[in-house]
Amino acid sequence: MSHTPLSAQQLYDAGPLGALVRFSDGAAEPPQRHRRKHAAWTSSNGTGRLVRKAPQKQALPASFTLHVGDFGTADVIVVKAYRVFTVASPLSFAILDKPPISASSGSMRLGRSSPGGSRSTLRLAMSLPPPVPSPPSAGC
Repeated sequence: MSHTPLSAQQLYDAGPLGALVRFSDGAAEPPQRHRRKHAAWTSSNGTGRLVRKAPQKQALPASFTLHVGDFGTADVIVVKAYRVFTVASPLSFAILDKPPISASSGSMRLGRSSPGGSRSTLRLAMSLPPPVPSPPSAGC
């Protein structure tokens, strides 16, 4: 699959829920020994699974959510980590893997059904494996 760079708006418009997505600011990865620089780089570069698209509401722009990982021990997940991006995000995105056809059939509505409630679509494809962190590149 080609990893064509997409803007946040393009990913929001065309990215299938359940897709594995890479996000990047385009900067080269600093060496691991530079802990602060590497931590800052990691916050703008990573992978996640597209699990939610939220439409524009009043003053809030449209956004999408990536599931970036699970933290815990053994079979117990203590924390699920998500990143929310607006369609105006300056980062570059690429679809690494699309969900299997069988995962695209189920979705459910979440949120309150009241007129001001937050409605978004969450793919039942959350049963897909969580994103695997990128291995550190062999740097200088």
